[in-house]
Amino acid sequence: MGLDDDGLSQIAKGLIHKRVARGDYVFRQGEDADSAFFVQHGVLDVVSALPGGGEVHLARSGPGDMLGETSLVTSGVRTASVRAETDIIGFAMERRFFQGAVAQANPAAVLILRRLIRIVSERLRVQYAQMVSVELGGNSLVSCRQVSDLVPAIGATDRKCSFLLREYLPRLRFFSDFTPEELCEFEARTRSVELPRGAMLFERNQAPESSFFVVRGALELFIVQGDRHVPLAILGPGALLGTNEIICGGARVACGRVREDAAILEIGAAELQYLISSESWFAIKFQQALCESLIVDLGRINKRIARLTSRASLKMG
Repeated sequence: MGLDDDGLSQIAKGLIHKRVARGDYVFRQGEDADSAFFVQHGVLDVVSALPGGGEVHLARSGPGDMLGETSLVTSGVRTASVRAETDIIGFAMERRFFQGAVAQANPAAVLILRRLIRIVSERLRVQYAQMVSVELGGNSLVSCRQVSDLVPAIGATDRKCSFLLREYLPRLRFFSDFTPEELCEFEARTRSVELPRGAMLFERNQAPESSFFVVRGALELFIVQGDRHVPLAILGPGALLGTNEIICGGARVACGRVREDAAILEIGAAELQYLISSESWFAIKFQQALCESLIVDLGRINKRIARLTSRASLKMG
């Protein structure tokens, strides 16, 4: 999507020009997160404080990078500090301005929103791959279908939803801002099915063909190690499974199945790509809801990895 002069000038009104001296902080860990920072010149270090003192280096950022981007969509606290390694010139943008600009369908703000979706999706793919590595501990995986309690895949056991989706969807946070007409359009772009516990949705290393929105019940992302399955994530009503590989490209990093009898909306890969690239107001609202959902998923998996890493360190000690 290109940006015209009007779109750029509108978004420029919300940019706060900042200069940061070498050694000073752009963000500090633990502060309220209510803005993002766009780096124009200079180099920054992203660091995290250790419980016993000291810090660990997480990343280095430079011109063109955006830091603290998830705070444009959700509230919270800074999970790391950002310190200037050199003198810095950049721009800050506050969450309330960004959200107001998206609500007005400002082209530059919508472009930033789509960039956020891709950034968070890629981080989720990396984190899930890391979780698989930590869980395996050097052991090998086996096929998902070698687990005895699985039932045939989606398509072999599904049936059309037995309740009115349009009456149920507004109860879910994901669709809380959608109009009845927008819910009808979303339903028309998906396939609604009910699936029994254990039904397979996809296997690890498969090419992604669909993503799945949970209306009722629960889905599970998992790997198989030896004769047992290891859950990576359990997703309930209002959550999406299988979007990251469609957005970023690449094969499935784990297996997906129905954990509890579920009603789901299956979104084909082409439809999802349309929804995250269209400039219609309905699609922009979907992009906002999707970005918030992905950020929640990322926070959850980061906590899980921190626990697993801590446990592994204790065993080694």
